[in-house]
Amino acid sequence: MRFELLGPEKLDRDGWEALARESPGGTVYHTADWAGLWPAAFPHFRPVFAVGVEDGRYQAGLPAVVRGRFPFARIYSMPMGAYGGMLVRRGLVGRAEDYFEGLLRALDRLRPCLAEIVDFDGRQGFLSKYGFARREARTHVVDLEASRSLSRQKTKRGAVQSAKRGIVIRDLADEADLSDCHRLLRQRDRGYGQATKYPPGFLRQLWLGLAPRGLARIGLAVRDSRIIGFTADLAFGDTVTYWDGASDPGFRRLRPADALIQATIDWGLKLGCRRLNLGGSPPGADGLVRFKENWGGQARDYGVYTRQAWWYKTISGLRR
Repeated sequence: MRFELLGPEKLDRDGWEALARESPGGTVYHTADWAGLWPAAFPHFRPVFAVGVEDGRYQAGLPAVVRGRFPFARIYSMPMGAYGGMLVRRGLVGRAEDYFEGLLRALDRLRPCLAEIVDFDGRQGFLSKYGFARREARTHVVDLEASRSLSRQKTKRGAVQSAKRGIVIRDLADEADLSDCHRLLRQRDRGYGQATKYPPGFLRQLWLGLAPRGLARIGLAVRDSRIIGFTADLAFGDTVTYWDGASDPGFRRLRPADALIQATIDWGLKLGCRRLNLGGSPPGADGLVRFKENWGGQARDYGVYTRQAWWYKTISGLRR
């Protein structure tokens, strides 16, 4: 097998999408469409694709974005959303470690001081042999088929109440809607005392680039013509993912978040998805966890593997 490191301009996009769809654990975060969002909104990120080529097609791959250049090049296997990691075609997973060694050699041509790889499905425990340290992360996942039969009183009551209180859910329609979504993100993040990670251009690229391909939707909660909440959802294969969203705290009693999650579930079922990933569940976020559990979310732990050059690890420690 031949291993190459490609930029988006040299990538066979059809071949790459076939690899993502035919690999167990392939997600929207593996797609070239997702990778293409980053340089438009974050010029300091650039996407790369390590690929293993045999018999004229991609048999294995590792998509990533790179920040910085040698000696400060840092590689992330699809950032700020996680669930990236290595792809291997069905039927070849028994050779995954051999493929990873070749893909890592390709990425190491960039001489990164830090590399981070997500192992969401628990198939890449061998990363520890290559100098990667594991830390645990957690999300919550809903079985969408099971959610069909969940009691309205248990989970859907909030969405029903929201509708009775005048909340209407619709898809994002124009640039003015985008401005309202970003306003809600800034309002949320100010409440947490943190900066907003995503510029308006990122949501815009998601709407213009992924939504027309059926990979994303931005749903709005509206009352009396005012947008009081939104979610940005992603879909690929058998999984719909809640990526991000925010609601106006002044309208919390109207329960827009419940109405929005119900709309996300309905979208996933319409697409034939079998599970809903509700996103990161960080330690201490008890209210968020309860909300997810009320919708049938089951905790799912996964590994994030990091390898750092000794000098970069030392510098990072001194900065803390």
